[in-house]
Amino acid sequence: MGQGMALLRPAALLHGVVVLMTHNPSLPKVQTRKEFMNYLGNEISSPRYDDESSAQGRVRELKAYVIEANGGIPQSGGSPYARWEMIDTGIDKMKIMRTRIGDTTCEFYADVSDKRFHTLHTTAESDDARRAVAAITDMDGLPLDRMWLSDSLLKALARKSGNSAFRGFAVRYASDFLEENRPRNLEDLDLHINGSMAEEICGHMEQNPHLAGKIAYGKIRLMHGDEKNSDDYVHDDIDKEGCFAVKRGKSIHDHLYLVDSAKELYAKTIEGIEECRLGSSCHNGDMVIGGEPLHFNFKEPLQDTHRFIRRLFDSTRPFRLWGLESEVDDDYYTVAGLDLHTWDPINFEIGANMMRVYLSENNCGNTVMRLLCNLQDRFGTLIKCKQVEQLVR
Repeated sequence: MGQGMALLRPAALLHGVVVLMTHNPSLPKVQTRKEFMNYLGNEISSPRYDDESSAQGRVRELKAYVIEANGGIPQSGGSPYARWEMIDTGIDKMKIMRTRIGDTTCEFYADVSDKRFHTLHTTAESDDARRAVAAITDMDGLPLDRMWLSDSLLKALARKSGNSAFRGFAVRYASDFLEENRPRNLEDLDLHINGSMAEEICGHMEQNPHLAGKIAYGKIRLMHGDEKNSDDYVHDDIDKEGCFAVKRGKSIHDHLYLVDSAKELYAKTIEGIEECRLGSSCHNGDMVIGGEPLHFNFKEPLQDTHRFIRRLFDSTRPFRLWGLESEVDDDYYTVAGLDLHTWDPINFEIGANMMRVYLSENNCGNTVMRLLCNLQDRFGTLIKCKQVEQLVR
């Protein structure tokens, strides 16, 4: 059922590797919240935009990653490939998270004041930071996961920020569910639009019947603050995996406002999803059964439902699901599944036009968002979850 599923034990000897590290951190051990804010403010620098692609690995690009951490991040842990330790600062609920991924060390300020959604701040190179976050949150059986912002959540965040805030978007489409021997390059799409005309271009795309259903946001760029002075605003790139990267401006307060706004919207969505969990409770002495399946609608029918199921439940990233399917009717299956994020059972009904997801009492709502985001990467907004759409209206 997939690889790397051994449950991790902090500071334990795993496969001959001691995961507790003792190096001194290079990030300063800030003593007050003011020192922390000053440090972040000093690290913001306006990037060069003569070549947009060159900005992706820029050392001094301030970034924040939001991760879900049910039960918190263990003090230390890891595997032969990826390991970390948490180092105290002088601030309560603020740690330095030092990661070692392969031969690369990467450090984050970890704000753990929110019990469920932690924020990791860093100016490390984008590729190194993303690799570190992915390695830590992809460990099977460890209750850590990324924030997964679906197309509708990114659009809701843009609406919440106001009409004048929209500064760009990116779309990535690369299907893992193509028919056998069908050329992948005919299906791939990687599009980035930034600037004052981004909203107008997006509007034209959404009015095109061929494009509207097949394109889902992978990233948006939002402005917050007053653009008259670079110290009073920021432009943040916000991607579907919960990364907030400052691209313009120098206002740390506006950067953190965008992060907190997204966390608030996401927490509300996760809570709404988890209200759908099937379970029972006692009310006035009576046993009450509650919950409902989450309904995924496929606007275009699957071409090969069994192939779709095999890919979805193969235990690998990005879906991290395992399951045993049973065909109960022509092109209609039930799947007894396992969520490798939490090791909790999760059940499905799947047909050519729809999918129902049945969460158990302990299932994590983040699993649904991970599933939705990665399906939209491969099918666009042709796949939507009814409950998520209702929650973010």
